[in-house]
Amino acid sequence: MPALKPFDGYLVAPEHADEVVTPAYDAMLPAARRAFAEKYPGNYVNVMRTLDEHADDEVNKPTLDDILQHNKRQLNALFEKGAFTRIATPSYFLYQLSIDDHVQVGLIADIPINDYAVGRLRKHEHTQTEKENLLTHYNEIVGVTSNPVCVAYTATETILDAVADAMLEPPYLKIRVWDDVEQTVWQITNPETCKTLEREFNHIDITYLTDGHHRCASGLRFSENARSRGKHDADASHNYLLVAMFPAHQLRVFSYFRCVRDLNGLEPAELVGAIDRAGFDIHAMNSGTDTLLPTKARDVTMLIDNIAYRIKIPDHLIPQDDPAGRLDVSIIQDQILTPILGIGDARSDSRLSYMPGSEGISGLQQRCTDGWRVGFACFNTTVQEIMDVADAGKVMPPKSTWFDPKLRAGLFLRYC
Repeated sequence: MPALKPFDGYLVAPEHADEVVTPAYDAMLPAARRAFAEKYPGNYVNVMRTLDEHADDEVNKPTLDDILQHNKRQLNALFEKGAFTRIATPSYFLYQLSIDDHVQVGLIADIPINDYAVGRLRKHEHTQTEKENLLTHYNEIVGVTSNPVCVAYTATETILDAVADAMLEPPYLKIRVWDDVEQTVWQITNPETCKTLEREFNHIDITYLTDGHHRCASGLRFSENARSRGKHDADASHNYLLVAMFPAHQLRVFSYFRCVRDLNGLEPAELVGAIDRAGFDIHAMNSGTDTLLPTKARDVTMLIDNIAYRIKIPDHLIPQDDPAGRLDVSIIQDQILTPILGIGDARSDSRLSYMPGSEGISGLQQRCTDGWRVGFACFNTTVQEIMDVADAGKVMPPKSTWFDPKLRAGLFLRYC
């Protein structure tokens, strides 16, 4: 388990790849996504337009149906110009992302949606019903997916050797577009390699969802809807998830930084005093000599009006029997953001914002410059911590992990 099924769909045509393959679109704010899509009409982001891109357009704001019909027209336009080519035989593919000295290689395949339903593909986040509804409706109207769900698994030497052998063949595609991430795709053509991978993955009991919780939840709903309409073919694509399966040890995780709009009526010195009284060790940092970002777990950087403080989490504030509650992001939420800064709902409070930790201390400093009064940077959550939370049936606080590099859309495409 999981029972792998070869990918049966379309690949981007190499001559169109630079134009069609998306940037890391989910790292963009809605306004930036809209601007990018309008500037690059041949990019696959135009098949994934969303209502929130038009939130500020009160005059010409489209309806959801307008957006979905636009997406469908853009998909048809890509097909008409030959941007995608149908693969002759269902196959497994390897998808490598590399940047600087980091390399991760995922297996592109389908796995049963039932793995998610029964918990063999384990999650660590809650999903929002409204977003599930939107994605389910997208599947029903546009009818395609080009966003592999990112899955982590514990690799065996046999799997790693089989993958390495397949990578000795010439790649189908190698591109570097929009940023510094190099993307390489291989088609696995050796039947023995395919059998080896299928056999080895069949012995893996549990896999872990890293990116794509809403896509899994909406995919399950879409599958259930299809079966309720009498579509009971077990091999139908609606019964499967398109995934990119990465060895857990290859994945790179950053934290999300927390930014709060105001100090909840406190002066900076009063906030520092309240954190000290809550049991934390807090002291100002020397920006000229100290490393401003935390370098280990239990150390947190706080910026107040761009003045840096180090917060150390003491042992007595760490719950020992709760893998989710013992995370640094949970402790900061439970002990500082909620009781001191008044952030009751970390999902919806407009005074709280998040930014990817990959933007570094300069990104957090810019947020302070832009008017966010206080920012918190925790050390990166580890893949093992994510797996521990999932194994315990728990969920992590919102925006606890930022996996980087991100998978891109517009490379692989199949009908739902």
